[in-house]
Amino acid sequence: MGNKSSSKVNSTILTPKAIQMLKANTNFSEEQIREWHVGFLRD
Repeated sequence: MGNKSSSKVNSTILTPKAIQMLKANTNFSEEQIREWHVGFLRD
């Protein structure tokens, strides 16, 4: 049952596309975004 070929998105990976979206919509630099992401994963 269901779609066996569905793809799962690994939410622990910060993609370049996600970084660009965050940079465009926040006042954070790429370095700040990466630091925030690492800290978030640690918690």
